[in-house]
Amino acid sequence: MIRHGPHPLFWLTLISWSCIGYAQRAEVKFIVVEETPVNSIVGNVLNEAELPLQGIEVRIYKTNEQMDSLFEFSPHTPGELRIAKRLDREQLCPSSEECLLNLSLIANDERHTNEIWIKLLIDVVDINDSRARFTQKLFVMEIPENQSPAQSVIDLPRAIDDDTRKYGVSAYSLESADKTHGSNWQDLFSLSANHQINIHRELDFEDKPAYDLLLVAFEAEAPGDAQPARLPIRILVRDQNDNAPVFTSPNLDYRGSFSLNLSESTAITSPIIRFVAHDRDTNDNGQVSYRLAQRSDHISIDSITGDVRLLRPLKAHETQLIRTTVVASDHGSPPRQVRFP
Repeated sequence: MIRHGPHPLFWLTLISWSCIGYAQRAEVKFIVVEETPVNSIVGNVLNEAELPLQGIEVRIYKTNEQMDSLFEFSPHTPGELRIAKRLDREQLCPSSEECLLNLSLIANDERHTNEIWIKLLIDVVDINDSRARFTQKLFVMEIPENQSPAQSVIDLPRAIDDDTRKYGVSAYSLESADKTHGSNWQDLFSLSANHQINIHRELDFEDKPAYDLLLVAFEAEAPGDAQPARLPIRILVRDQNDNAPVFTSPNLDYRGSFSLNLSESTAITSPIIRFVAHDRDTNDNGQVSYRLAQRSDHISIDSITGDVRLLRPLKAHETQLIRTTVVASDHGSPPRQVRFP
C-alpha cells in the first residue's frame, strides 16, 4: 500500500497546507544591524512562519522596487532570506528613531493551488556610523559694548547627527579658539543648559573688539577615534560712542593753561600751532573735528587738521592778548566733546 500512495513527507505537506487554508496570512519579524555585509543571512521565513521547508516556494511581492530589492531568497535553501544590497539606516529611515521595513511575501505550494501571504517586518538596528556635524562653517554674533550682561545672551546652533538619539549628540562644551586668551575668556563667557552663551560682564570694544570661541559637540558612545564636531564662533563687539576725545597736543602748563608768544611778523598763511585730540572709538565715533568755542576776529582753526592760523596781521599796539578755547568733538550720535583748556 505504501508504494502506491503519495510520499509521506509530501503527504504531511499537503495536510499542513490544508490546515492553513487558502490565502491565509502570517507575520514574521527579523532584526538586522545596519551595514551587515551583503549576502549575510537574515533568517528563514518558513521556519519563523512554522511552514514546511520542503515543497514551498517563497517570493517577494514587488510593491516597492527600491525596498524590495534590498533582500533576496537563497536559491539553495528554501525560505532563507539574505541581504542583497547595502543597508544604510540613515538613508532608509532618515530622521526616524525606528526603522521598520515592511515587505509582503507570497508562499505557494509546488502546484500553486494554495498560497499564504506573509507580512515580513525587518527592524534595521542603528550603529554609530555617522559623525556629528554643524551645518555652517562659522557662527558670527555681534554684541554692543557696555551692554548689560543680563541682555547679552546668544542662542547657539545645534549639531546634527543622522544616527538615533542613542548615538546622537549628548553634550556640548565651549572652548577658546584663541590661545592668547588663556583662561580669561572663562570669566567672560559660559555655556548654559539652554544652549546659550552667557556673557558675565560688559564687553569693551577698545579693550578687545572680537572674541573667537569654539562650540564643541560630543556624541554619545562615540568610537575612540571619533573627533567631536567643532563650530568656530566669532563674537564681535560693536563700538559705542563711549569715549570723548582727549587732547594730546599741545601740553598745558602747571596752571592748566597754554600760552603762545607771537611777533608782528607772523604770516597769516602759516599755522601758528596745531591742536591734536584722539578718540579711542572707531569710525564716526572716533572721528574728531575742531572748532573755536567763541568766534574770533584774529584767529581761525581748521576743523580737520586742528591747525590755527591768523586771520589778519598782528599789530602790537592794537592787539596784545588773544584768548580762546578750542573744542574737539567726535561724530558720534550724540557727539562727545572736550575743551582746551
